[in-house]
Amino acid sequence: MITFFENENLRYAMIGSGSWATALVKLLLNHQQSISWFMRNQKNIDNIRENHHSRSYLQSVLLDPTRLNMSTDINEVIESADVLVFAVPSAYFMGVMQNFTGSLENKFIISAIKGFVAENNLTIAEYFNQVHGVPFDRIGIISGPCHAEEAIAAAFSAARAAPSAQAVRSSAVICLSVLAIWSATS
Repeated sequence: MITFFENENLRYAMIGSGSWATALVKLLLNHQQSISWFMRNQKNIDNIRENHHSRSYLQSVLLDPTRLNMSTDINEVIESADVLVFAVPSAYFMGVMQNFTGSLENKFIISAIKGFVAENNLTIAEYFNQVHGVPFDRIGIISGPCHAEEAIAAAFSAARAAPSAQAVRSSAVICLSVLAIWSATS
């Protein structure tokens, strides 16, 4: 029996469109043929399709729109993927999630969100576990002294991936060759 991340056909999606999300999308595309990408604003999608970069974030980063399945429909994007990377500022997280009506069953969540869900006083992992029933062994976290500009420029940076070995492997797919990644059990 193969484990979740041994499946060679995993589909990835990014939820968020800021500089950290843009950097992680670029890094994911180093290892994935295509990914889905949720953005709140259709103008951002149109701009990337037309100009091959974000006008608002990391303008020097070229993106291949033919490899990006971009949408303003969070349900469509989440349904299209097995691994969901959330890179939304914590202050806007609940605003994004209020439009989600589907299921997270059989999904693996990676949070690249700094902060808490203020409305519930929960960590992002606790939110997914308590509100959406995602088991903790299907939740990974990318945190640490990492900046989008460093990650995209391949400057040395550090990230911490937790809590499970699966989370470390998935995070490594995103950050391979750019970030030093280590696992934490605490």
